Amino acid sequence: MNFWRIGFTATCLVLIGLVTRLDAGVLSLDGTSHVELANPSGVFPIGNDSFTIEAWINPTSIPAGGGAGGQITFWGNQSVNQANGFRMAGNAGVVHYFWGNDHAVSGFGDMLDDSTGPNGDGWHHVAISYDGDSSQSTWYKDGEIIGAANQARNAGVNVADANYRIGSRLNGEFFHGYIDELRVWSSARSDSEILSNFDSQINPSSSDLVAYYQFEGDEDFSDSTENANDGTPIGVGATVETGIDSPAQVQLDADEDGIPDFWEDENNVDDPDADPDNDGLSNAAEYAAKTNPNAEDSDEDGLGDAAEINDHNTNPASADTDGDGLEDGEEVNGTNGFTSDPNLIDTDNDFVNDFAEAEGGTDPNDPTDPVKKGGVLELDGQVANFVTFNNDSGLIPVGASSFTIEAWINPTSIPAGGGSGGQVTFWGNQSGQKANGFRMAGNQGLRHYFWGNDHDANTSEDMLSDTTGLNGDGWHHIALSYDDDTNSSTWFHNGISVGTKVRTTDPNVDDANYLIGKRISGEPFHGFIDELRIWNVSRTDEEISENFELEISGEENLVSYWNFNAGLTDVTGNGHDGIAVGSASINRMLNAPVSSSASLEITEVAYDLSGDEVTIVWSSRSGRTYALDYSEDLMDWIEIDDGIAADGDSTEFTDVLPPETMMRFWRVREMDP
Repeated sequence: MNFWRIGFTATCLVLIGLVTRLDAGVLSLDGTSHVELANPSGVFPIGNDSFTIEAWINPTSIPAGGGAGGQITFWGNQSVNQANGFRMAGNAGVVHYFWGNDHAVSGFGDMLDDSTGPNGDGWHHVAISYDGDSSQSTWYKDGEIIGAANQARNAGVNVADANYRIGSRLNGEFFHGYIDELRVWSSARSDSEILSNFDSQINPSSSDLVAYYQFEGDEDFSDSTENANDGTPIGVGATVETGIDSPAQVQLDADEDGIPDFWEDENNVDDPDADPDNDGLSNAAEYAAKTNPNAEDSDEDGLGDAAEINDHNTNPASADTDGDGLEDGEEVNGTNGFTSDPNLIDTDNDFVNDFAEAEGGTDPNDPTDPVKKGGVLELDGQVANFVTFNNDSGLIPVGASSFTIEAWINPTSIPAGGGSGGQVTFWGNQSGQKANGFRMAGNQGLRHYFWGNDHDANTSEDMLSDTTGLNGDGWHHIALSYDDDTNSSTWFHNGISVGTKVRTTDPNVDDANYLIGKRISGEPFHGFIDELRIWNVSRTDEEISENFELEISGEENLVSYWNFNAGLTDVTGNGHDGIAVGSASINRMLNAPVSSSASLEITEVAYDLSGDEVTIVWSSRSGRTYALDYSEDLMDWIEIDDGIAADGDSTEFTDVLPPETMMRFWRVREMDP
């Protein structure tokens, strides 16, 4: 419900009744679901930055197991007390927490009672303002300070840039009820600033406003600012319920044309039916779509605003609606002769995203179109994008069983707030230290953790650089072998041991939460993963060194193997197939530097009858260099070329025969790395 402001007299604001706006809406949460947020422009306040968080809330209940209250919004890493957690504290209080020095206040009245709140309808406005310079925080209720005017926070505030969400923290405290007009500012708002607009909608272009969620339409989880920190509902109980609203008043609309005054002034328009950019959309339609009324193509993606809305159902304010790396115009108008669906990351659902198919020249609409042999798992470092799998076979090692985990990785970055590194794979329960966590630890380090006695190792090499790795291409092989008889683990980097540790306690890994690319509560991986293998034995130094550069098949004790050539299928046949969550995808254009386990041999010799060329084909290993020799008597050999780079697991070379040649033999040699 809202008061509509429709005009002024000489002395006062004229209000006409309480009405429900047709575009009204609120976020509805059922106590088990939440909304994931993005921070693509990096504008959310982190570290010790000043901030203000505010929202209208109408709680229905405090879910059992939700700590002392339901979470309104959260970001950071709770495990190290470096987060902004903003939630209820029982029926009558609120708390800002997770710096290890919480600021809690009470005296709100029973917020579960629908007769409370400034309008007696169960709605309450809550806000907290934090000044990073003075380390002071202040709570507000319905526009007024509540509790102590300021509370000094201890030193060491360092909120992580990670895990943005509405309606829960990482492991629970779900909110049950309604949330509206959620705003995040990058400054400490003053008492007067909070009082002046807590009960009004505001200009999304307001200074220091970095995120603004109004929930104004069906399934509208978008950020009203230009920062595009849009939300994604997680769970069936996170919806926008239209037809109801919080008591926040709408923007001034002096001419009553349905468009707020601020937007008309900002864009120099006044007629809702006019179309100054001649794109087929009226000013009223452009306002509703959050597009520029003075630009035919607001996001400059090659599709006009009207075409995006009316023909393609794409977002005219986002150049790449589906986030697959191709702009909407490229997908609709065609790339390399093929079009694709601008609303789908993988149009033909063949585990190869449209961008990779466009780059490779394959048809993104045809799952049977041959693609380059190979592939890697690509992850973007966002907590909402990862892969899950199950252990229905019961073969993946749990409890205190011996195991080996290995993978090729090519990290792009370590996501801010991702602890000290991005997670490669994980299973178990982190809360009870009953898990296998296998991740990076900074640019050079590796960590196996969650038994309460971590095993760290240093590779002495910057793994984020694309010039490092065994072949100078950014790819690194990492492996960890654990022997339950000796309770010791050994780390390997590029096939060589980099440290052994005897554990002080036995592991007790739970059979739960099987993940690739993150742990339960964060540490997302950003980059590429290939050749991920899980063994139910402790592999020896020799065994790891022998096959870390080879594709394998049918190996004893190999219980899971994702080579990502077959999508997310576990190629052992044990059924641990992966399920992509979010934008996790297979990039067919890349491969780790592994090759077929086949022996080196010439597999084909093809003579061009119309000329004097012979093509020699042989089995090869990625990343290796070969020499080709010829002989006419199998005794004396002459080198043709000693710098032939492998082209995957099969390489070819074309030799030119002199006219007088009667007989020629060839041999191939693999050069030392």
